[in-house]
Amino acid sequence: MSERNNNDQIVQKTILWVLGFAISFAIFFGMIGAFSSPAPTLVVTSLPPTDIPSAATATASLPPTEVPTLEPTATQELVSTPTATSIPPCEWTPVSDTVALPEGKAPACFDDLLRFGMSEKDGKLLFYKDSQRLPGYYGLSKPMGDTEDIIATVSINDLRTLRFLVAISPSGEPNDSALAVRIHSEDGKSFVLKVLTIRRGGHEKEISVTPAYKNWGSTFKVDFKISGSRVKIYVNDIVLGQTEIDFPQRYLFVGFQAMPAIDTSTSMDVVVDVP
Repeated sequence: MSERNNNDQIVQKTILWVLGFAISFAIFFGMIGAFSSPAPTLVVTSLPPTDIPSAATATASLPPTEVPTLEPTATQELVSTPTATSIPPCEWTPVSDTVALPEGKAPACFDDLLRFGMSEKDGKLLFYKDSQRLPGYYGLSKPMGDTEDIIATVSINDLRTLRFLVAISPSGEPNDSALAVRIHSEDGKSFVLKVLTIRRGGHEKEISVTPAYKNWGSTFKVDFKISGSRVKIYVNDIVLGQTEIDFPQRYLFVGFQAMPAIDTSTSMDVVVDVP
């Protein structure tokens, strides 16, 4: 009986030892597995999309701006250029029905006219004879617009055989339907004044004639006073005649008429002032 009990105790101890060893073995290998197993994986769950727009879609789309490409240019040296002074054109135009007169060039408007006996000084026109001229008209003209009072003062220092004219016309030419005052002297002392119209081809129509008269002196203020189409012609404030014209735009002509040579006594020295 006692022997059986001893055997039962031995069996129980053996079972307890085996169970303890198994439990210890399990605990030991469990700890080793814990340290050698990979780290737990973090699982990220995607959130459902929301209605909040992204920054890319929230920003307004701006049109692309073209940036001009600057082409390389050579460096230019800035040079100060003097400003040209405007030179007014010549006031008077040379006119002749006989020869081609040179156009005046500002500022020396009369340089090329000296050989034709025309010049200017202190704003006054000078006419002189230094050689015999071909028969015909020579002078200067300028536009007067619709001026109603056209005046030219003629001062005669010498005038022999030649005829001096102050005229108004529609073109500046003294034989184009012109209305003229012609001053003529044979001896250079007494003067004949004639008011006339002159047309192409030398056709003249006399309006009035004042015989040679020494008391006229040698200065003649010729004044065309215009009212509409009617013109009164004054010389030294004396009415010498009146007529009508049909040109609203007027030119003033001052100059001389060379006559066929008769002798060598032909001469001229005249000064004209046009205000």
